[in-house]
Amino acid sequence: MTSAFAHRTPTSYVLNCSTLLSELPVLERAAAAAAHGFADVEFWWPFDGQPAPSPEEVDGFVASLDEAGVSLTGLNFWAGNMAGGDRGMVSVIGRQDEFRRNVEITAEIGRRTGCRAFNALYGLRQDGQDAEAQDALAVENLVHAARAVETIGGIVLVEPVSGAEATR
Repeated sequence: MTSAFAHRTPTSYVLNCSTLLSELPVLERAAAAAAHGFADVEFWWPFDGQPAPSPEEVDGFVASLDEAGVSLTGLNFWAGNMAGGDRGMVSVIGRQDEFRRNVEITAEIGRRTGCRAFNALYGLRQDGQDAEAQDALAVENLVHAARAVETIGGIVLVEPVSGAEATR
């Protein structure tokens, strides 16, 4: 499998539009990145914490990239409500159906945009959930995600979010 970043030159930069352009609405960020000279962008999950946005919302996001003329080189899977303290859904028991619905949408965005690198935030330990059971679920969810993006030549990158504290 070819690396998702094989086409880059040593002087290529990818702008994370979720961290560096957060003052702008999501659909304006790709154009702002292009205006600043960036050809490649990355986004955290761009749909306000919802795992399964409408087809129209997905179309709008993809159109914003196309209209800006930028390439999406990295996209996070849904990580829950980050502002509310969530740090990923891969290992959270009881949220697996939402995560799996999100995987299908994420893979479709990848198919439409050419994005091949997908970041999966593992998630924090949950009160009342067995750590081994959380880890077993994480393996199942990561295999599911890997199989989904494999169909488009994608790769799942696992982010442990180590050291993050829940804010709940």
